[in-house]
Amino acid sequence: MSQKPQSRAWRWVRLGDLLLPQETRNPQEYPRESFFYVDISSTDSSPYRSVITPRLILGQDAPSRARKVIRTGDVIYATTRPYLRNIALIDNKLDGQICSTGFCVLRAGTRILSEYVYYFVRSNLFLDQVLSRMRGSNYPAVSDKDVFVTQIPLPPLPVQHAIVTILDKASIIRGKQDNVSSLAEQVLLALFLEVFSDPTTDLKVWKTFPLGSLGEIVSGVTKGQRLRNRDTVEVPYLRVANVQDGYLDLSEVKTIKVPSSDIEKYQLQAGDLLLTEGGDPDKLGRGYIWNNEIEKCIHQNHIFRVRSDQEKVLPIYLAALMRTSYAKDYFLRAAKRSSNLASINMSQLRAFPVPLPPLDLQRSYIESVETLSSARFSLRSSTDQIHSLFSSLLTRAFTGELIAEWEAANAERIATEVARLAQRPRLALLTLIVGSQQYHSEPIGITSLMKYAFLAQMQGTTLSQPTSRLYNFVPYHFGPFTQDLYADLKVLEAKGWITVERTTNGFFDISERVDISLNTERKNEVESALAQLSDAERADLDAIIEKYGSLSHNELLDIVYSQYPAYASKSRLRKNHS
Repeated sequence: MSQKPQSRAWRWVRLGDLLLPQETRNPQEYPRESFFYVDISSTDSSPYRSVITPRLILGQDAPSRARKVIRTGDVIYATTRPYLRNIALIDNKLDGQICSTGFCVLRAGTRILSEYVYYFVRSNLFLDQVLSRMRGSNYPAVSDKDVFVTQIPLPPLPVQHAIVTILDKASIIRGKQDNVSSLAEQVLLALFLEVFSDPTTDLKVWKTFPLGSLGEIVSGVTKGQRLRNRDTVEVPYLRVANVQDGYLDLSEVKTIKVPSSDIEKYQLQAGDLLLTEGGDPDKLGRGYIWNNEIEKCIHQNHIFRVRSDQEKVLPIYLAALMRTSYAKDYFLRAAKRSSNLASINMSQLRAFPVPLPPLDLQRSYIESVETLSSARFSLRSSTDQIHSLFSSLLTRAFTGELIAEWEAANAERIATEVARLAQRPRLALLTLIVGSQQYHSEPIGITSLMKYAFLAQMQGTTLSQPTSRLYNFVPYHFGPFTQDLYADLKVLEAKGWITVERTTNGFFDISERVDISLNTERKNEVESALAQLSDAERADLDAIIEKYGSLSHNELLDIVYSQYPAYASKSRLRKNHS
């Protein structure tokens, strides 16, 4: 890594080592059951966490790519055209629903916060690693493995909490600025429709001409060309990420080496309209006008350059037209679609029918929007600055620079909290053991204890939150399973707080039967230790015992298997029990 975390308490870790396995389900096996489906078009590249438009469909209508289960706190990242940053953090409304296999599902384990993963995936530190592994020119993509092998700086959990808190507040400020900019865009669009009418509903007002007859349309330079033994020059170039809907994002412009002979062919000129060839369906043909912001700048091949004949049509009119539903509907109809992505080619763009009002009316429109445009660009400049600052904030966050002073000043407090968090799952187990023995005089079996802990984590008000989980449960031979629980029992046994009776010949060197009892001789010591749990955590654990503690072993299994079938799909106990 080029940027090392400043704190010694931080270290680089493979992202996949911090995540739980992805969960899959085929909805077609339940043809009459409905579910919410999240495909790539359900998200966007805006810096907000939520899924925009999930679709409610029946299992029998599920597309073949509808296979990945999503849970509260999961981060989903679109692996096709990863530079578009289609990312979302799943909330509880979509818990247990399905997303496309076009997403990599990042489910945080107990060593990392979901929100910390989310912000890392939004950072350039992550994106640069992923893009270095991107393959394909017509269908650029990365695999889940490419995402999992990225390196992430891992601070202690309390430090992660502090970073997330700061970034959350910065996101709120950025969101308010974006809302103001959005209002300005709506006013400009309304003025365009007022002057020229809506071509979607009133196409007969102006005669239409193919865009190709109104100027020159070309594609840009292709990356990855072989330049051996050729005279080259390094110049700035625009990527898809730079060309947004109604503005150019020039906060990060990269450079590329190209043959010297190609500069004149690709160099942008003031008044050129830049349009993207594709991506998410709602982003087809997005773009804006180049005004010589950077000298000797060119554009890549996923961007079309329209150099209009200004004796026929003015660039500002064309740019405004491209933002109307009339243009967007045309591109959607004409586009080639695949895997929830869409793209247009040169022929389709040249054929786009442009309603052509007189030049005098175009000029009159431009004069009337000058004041509005000036205010809009001022807002956009402020918005770009805030986005740039946020990008810088992300970089500083993941190098430790953002909170280095705070971390140093609170080192003792952080160490105390780390120790408390490490102890918390063991104290939760103790609470469940104590509670179960109020209902059953015999020792509690390991399977029942596992199920109590699982239910507390799934149903508790506090413990169900991604930042408060006790264990990483996965479907296995015993239903919901976690290896870490066995390790915690050994620690409690070594302290003398519990006694454990084991019967050997189990799976993976784990005893087939494990019965646990509280050591009554250490009762006072145990009660003192349990005081370290928060009131909210104790309430969640007590509620589970109160609700399920009186059930028999088999009744408890019935509850878990019926309410959480995805976690029981591999259970040998379920087969024996049924």
